[in-house]
Amino acid sequence: MFNISGHSASATCEGIEERFSFAPPSEQIIDCSYYLHREVDQACGPKGYYIGFAYKYCSKLLFDKRLWIDFSSQGYVWLSSAALCLQKKLHTKRCEQTASEDQRLSCNEVEQFAFNSHVKCYTRPDKQRPQVSVCNLPLSDYPILANVIKRSFVKAKVWAQMRGVIKSCSRKELILLTQ
Repeated sequence: MFNISGHSASATCEGIEERFSFAPPSEQIIDCSYYLHREVDQACGPKGYYIGFAYKYCSKLLFDKRLWIDFSSQGYVWLSSAALCLQKKLHTKRCEQTASEDQRLSCNEVEQFAFNSHVKCYTRPDKQRPQVSVCNLPLSDYPILANVIKRSFVKAKVWAQMRGVIKSCSRKELILLTQ
């Protein structure tokens, strides 16, 4: 079982709307074990997306107490929202697949889909709260965040995400300047 936004749920597709409904920030409970359940469902191995990236960085970012000493409350709301968004997108994609094994995404396709979701989930994880974005974090949060994820920078896909985030944040700034 995993717990997302205060709802206990199995890793099945029933009740997806309830399971992934956005709760107020004070009630959001994100559990990185979602990725462990996905790994059991589709073994991609210790270097695959579920364990080697998603679970690893979800756990580091959400549960490393050292991170929270200096990270802003705005940063925590963003991290929780982004984590929920990533899990929701991955779960929704999985539930769109038929039960037939030949229709399921391969481990490489799962990773590609998930990485393609990152920029959107980092820059606009919650449509009801557009102000929650990596683009709007206090400057003091960026070095803390970079220190936690620095080992992921060896992946070309992470650099592509970073470029996408920078481009999206720059666009946001330009729109604000022209208003």
